[in-house]
Amino acid sequence: MRANRLRELRLARRMSQLQLAAAAGTTPTLISFIERYGHVPRADLRRRLARALGVDEVDVWPEAGEEAKG
Repeated sequence: MRANRLRELRLARRMSQLQLAAAAGTTPTLISFIERYGHVPRADLRRRLARALGVDEVDVWPEAGEEAKG
C-alpha cells in the first residue's frame, strides 16, 4: 500500500480528523478511511482536502498531477 501524506499534513497543522472533515465538507469517517487505507478520493474531494490543508493537491497525491496532464 502506498501511504499518502494526508495524515502527516493534517497532524503538522494540528488539525483533528473532525476539523479537516468540516473544512473540506466531508465526514471524519471518510478522512479516517483515506488515511488508514491510502484511498485516493475523487478529484473534487482531493482539491477540497488540499485547500483545507493549504497545500497543492499534488503535495498530497502526486498521481493527481499525472491525471491532470491527461
